[in-house]
Amino acid sequence: MGTNRAYNSIKFTPLILPVGALLSLFGYTYAQQNQVSIDLNQLSWAERQFRGNTDYRFVEEDKQLIIASEANGTASALYQEIDLDLNEFPILHWSWQVDMSEFSTPTNTDETSRAGDDFAARIYVVRRGGLKFWKTRAINYVWSRSLAIDQRWNNPYSNGNQVMWAVSSGESDVWVSNSRNIREDWKVAFNEDISSLDGLALMTDADNTGLVARAKFKNIYFEDR
Repeated sequence: MGTNRAYNSIKFTPLILPVGALLSLFGYTYAQQNQVSIDLNQLSWAERQFRGNTDYRFVEEDKQLIIASEANGTASALYQEIDLDLNEFPILHWSWQVDMSEFSTPTNTDETSRAGDDFAARIYVVRRGGLKFWKTRAINYVWSRSLAIDQRWNNPYSNGNQVMWAVSSGESDVWVSNSRNIREDWKVAFNEDISSLDGLALMTDADNTGLVARAKFKNIYFEDR
């Protein structure tokens, strides 16, 4: 039976940080005047388990901090609360790389269905519904095994408040960089003009297919126009 990965059902346990980590409390720092960088330090993330725990490792590669993930029939997500003004910083940038060697096995499963709702790499952007928690919404950018780039669909576990969006597809052994205008995408996804975000998450999951999925994430930041 599938595990509910609808983002508006996620409840994260707050991290207890040492005094020295207070500057990372909100998970991001102003790296430059025109950018807001997401902190890839382990202390800045909380984890939400769905089925088992994806193995997330915070490592250095080519003198750069990255997050490397491996899901072996498991599903859990990393999350940061943020308070981001999209009027100032509407453009989200990130780079990711996937290893499809054990994840691209044909399963004849529709990735838009509950049975196929596994992705080697996901990036969520989240806006809460305030007291109306059922109105929490998210765009879930994914690296698809087979769907065309720019294909969109409602998450099969959600009530329409989570839109899936394929931004990378197929096999690749190189880093792929992405840039998305969150305000513009939100209008397309929900016909709503928003000015802020409340959270960002990343995930590698393989609990429905039972396969092994691996990915890496780096260079996650918001930029002005």
